[in-house]
Amino acid sequence: MTRSFRKEFLLVAASLLAASALGLAQDAAPAQDQPKTLDELLELVRQGRFQESKELQDREARFVRERSQQNRLLNQIRAEERRLEARADQLERQFEVLAQQLRVKEDRLKEVRGELNEMFGHMESASTEAATFFETSVTRGQYGVEREEFLTSLAKNMADGRRLPSIEEIEKLGFELLREISASGEVARYSADVTGDDGETSQRSVVRIGLFNVIGDDGYHYPTTDSDAYSSYARQPGGGAAASSERLFTATEGPVDFVVDPTGASGGSLLAALVSVPTIGDRIEQGGVVGAIIIALGIIGILLGLWRLLDLMLVGSAISKQVKTAEPSEKNPLGRILKIQQDNPDLDPEALELKLAEGILKERPKIERFIGFIRIIAAVAPLLGLLGTVTGMIITFQAIVLFGTGDPKTMAGGISTALMTTVLGLCAAIPCLLMHTVVNTRCRSILGLLEEQSAGLIAERVEATEAH
Repeated sequence: MTRSFRKEFLLVAASLLAASALGLAQDAAPAQDQPKTLDELLELVRQGRFQESKELQDREARFVRERSQQNRLLNQIRAEERRLEARADQLERQFEVLAQQLRVKEDRLKEVRGELNEMFGHMESASTEAATFFETSVTRGQYGVEREEFLTSLAKNMADGRRLPSIEEIEKLGFELLREISASGEVARYSADVTGDDGETSQRSVVRIGLFNVIGDDGYHYPTTDSDAYSSYARQPGGGAAASSERLFTATEGPVDFVVDPTGASGGSLLAALVSVPTIGDRIEQGGVVGAIIIALGIIGILLGLWRLLDLMLVGSAISKQVKTAEPSEKNPLGRILKIQQDNPDLDPEALELKLAEGILKERPKIERFIGFIRIIAAVAPLLGLLGTVTGMIITFQAIVLFGTGDPKTMAGGISTALMTTVLGLCAAIPCLLMHTVVNTRCRSILGLLEEQSAGLIAERVEATEAH
């Protein structure tokens, strides 16, 4: 039994060792048949250990080879580093030598230039100022941007101080300055690129007035800083300026009245400000909803006033004709009053007075119709304007709280917009108030005439009664 147990134990241990050896050698050797005897199992274990020992030796040899290769690479890198450091030292010494030579040559150049330094300084400043001026000059579209490029390059070279300007450059500088001076005293017509409101650029005929303005067939133009093309203003200035530009553009000879922008030579700020001034339509649009209501009320009040004034004039004319005739007509208030007296010949004076007073009271609403409404419009319009102004000021102050007061134009523009409703309210109230006064005076005149005629009729009745 002991021998049997020992044999089984050896078989199990040998099986475990064989399985381990087979797992390690699985990639290197093909799968083998399962051992059938103890001798085969021992041989299999021996082969597995031998294979594992061989793999370890191969790995160790590979590591040694790679380590040797890394050492060679490290030595090469260190040698390259030493070579580059030596090259850097050499270049640094060479740079110092060249810098010293440059300083010597610059000192020599200053000595050679001598008194010319002051002249070259003036040339540099003149070139810089001229290039800046030409960028916004109205002659840019006529002479092109090449002169600005030349002046900028010349000023840069002069500032470096390493190259003297040539005779040709000095002469060209003088030529450009003299040409600009000459252009300031002439009115010239030529073709140039013009960018319209639609963004399209095309060749058009333009007229330049000195260094002040450039005009075309559609009004004033201004030079652009990014090209040599002119651009049209989005809106032409008012006050007769647009008409004067049209007269000058179509003129062939002789003096022509023309509105000149005196700031045109320095950018045309005055003309740009005039162009940006809001028109009457823009002002009305600034009034918003409140402004629209005020305008509607004003129009209604004025139309009602004109209608009532015309109607009262016709009534007054009919009354004047009735005064001249004895036969009463029911087509006018006085005729209807006279008809009352004619239809009641037997009434005593007191009763007739009451009848006539009743007739006048019936005529009063027709004569005074819509006068009260006109008076209400004249009173409400300024109040609506004040409401719009207060609302606009609140919005302006809220914008100031959000964005600050860094831009006074924004605050001033907001206040101007807010005050527009007050202007509209006054513009509606003044004619309505005037119309109410005229119409009311006319009504009082007609009613006074009716009362006067009524009193005359009563007096005649009293005289007739006393005579009987």
